Amino acid sequence: MTALIEQLAQQFDMVLLDTPSLLAVTDAAVLAPTVDGVVLVIGRAQARGEAVRAAHQQLVYVKARSIGVVVNRAEQDGSYYYYHRTPTQRDE
Repeated sequence: MTALIEQLAQQFDMVLLDTPSLLAVTDAAVLAPTVDGVVLVIGRAQARGEAVRAAHQQLVYVKARSIGVVVNRAEQDGSYYYYHRTPTQRDE
């Protein structure tokens, strides 16, 4: 698998691997150290804090380079707002 990832990386600008759940099977934990970065995808409605911490700890244990978190299946409530900052003279 490592050879395949290296070959794909030479042919393409970006290679994305989608693995099964980190806590369900070992695929993600085995692949994580061999790639440039890992994005942890969390289903908000399904994931418990304890499971998220365990998944993060497993990534730390295998020395994966964590580059971010995506939270999906999140319900938008009335408290959500969009933040936008306009440039000031100092920014320009």
